Amino acid sequence: MKKYLGQASLEKGQKLREAGETLEAIDAINRSIAVFASEKNYSAFAHAILDRAICWQHLYQFYDNDFGYAVLYKKEAEGMLEIVLEKKIQKELALAFYINAKAQMIYGNYKKAVELFNQALKNISPDRKAQRGDWETNLGKALYLSHNKSKGLQEMLQGLEIIKTHRREVDDYTAQVWISGAYLRLAETLKLDRPSDSKKYLKQARAIIDSEASQVVRKKQLANYLKTGKTGL
Repeated sequence: MKKYLGQASLEKGQKLREAGETLEAIDAINRSIAVFASEKNYSAFAHAILDRAICWQHLYQFYDNDFGYAVLYKKEAEGMLEIVLEKKIQKELALAFYINAKAQMIYGNYKKAVELFNQALKNISPDRKAQRGDWETNLGKALYLSHNKSKGLQEMLQGLEIIKTHRREVDDYTAQVWISGAYLRLAETLKLDRPSDSKKYLKQARAIIDSEASQVVRKKQLANYLKTGKTGL
C-alpha cells in the first residue's frame, strides 16, 4: 500500500509540475519522499528529490531568476548525487550528474558544467537517444559559454537534430518540450554574437510554445526570457 501511495503521489506531483502548479507539485512530491524514506527505497527517494529539484528550477525560471530558488535547486542536486553515489544507484546516476550540471549553469560555472554534462552523457542509457539529444544541447550551451563557441554551437545543433530524429521514442509533449527548449537555448546563447540567428531560433521556439496549450511551463519560461534576457535553461 505504501509503495502504491508513494508512486501515486510522485506521479501526481509530476503532472502538477508540468501543468505549472508548482507549489502543489512540491506538496505531492514531499508526500512521496516521506513514503519512500519509510521504505528505505533509496532509488525512488533519489528520483523524487530530482522531481522536487525541477520544481525549484521552474520557480527560478518563472520569477525573475530569484537567487533563493537557485540555492534550493543546487542543494537538492547535490543531495541527490550524494545519495546515488553512497547507495550505488546506477540507474539514477546519469540524472544526478545532469541536474548538478544544470545547477552549475545557473551559477555561471560553465567549465564545471561541461564536466558534469559529459559524466551524465557517459552514464545515460544508450536506448535514450532523444534524451541524449536534449542533454547534448545543454552541453553545447555550456561549451559555448566556456569560450568553446564553435564546438558548443555544433553540439547544440547536433543535439537538436538527434531529438528530431528520435522524437518517437517519447510522447509528443516531451518531444516538443525538448525541441522548444533547444531553440530557446540557441536563442539565448547566440543573442550577442549572432543576433539574427538568435531571433530566428526564438521565432521557432515561440511557434511551438504558442501553438501548444499544454506548454504551460515553457510559456512561463519564455515570458521570463523576454523580460530578463535569461532562460534558466
